[in-house]
Amino acid sequence: ALQEDPAVAAAAVSTYDVRGSSALRIRINPRQGAAPHLIAADATRLVEALDAALGREPAVLISIDAGRRLRFNREDRVR
Repeated sequence: ALQEDPAVAAAAVSTYDVRGSSALRIRINPRQGAAPHLIAADATRLVEALDAALGREPAVLISIDAGRRLRFNREDRVR
């Protein structure tokens, strides 16, 4: 559902075993100019719907990545 959002360039979900329980990591790459707080709110609503469908609340980490072009400025790039 997140990949259908025009503000999201890419999204991926990974599962992990943490102390005998399943945990999710949701990685989201927003498009340039997208509002991260709105993307986080959409992801939170999707996680809440998943919790209701499963009948339990697994641990979830929502990670919103900035992307390479935003992390490095001209001086930080390797030439």
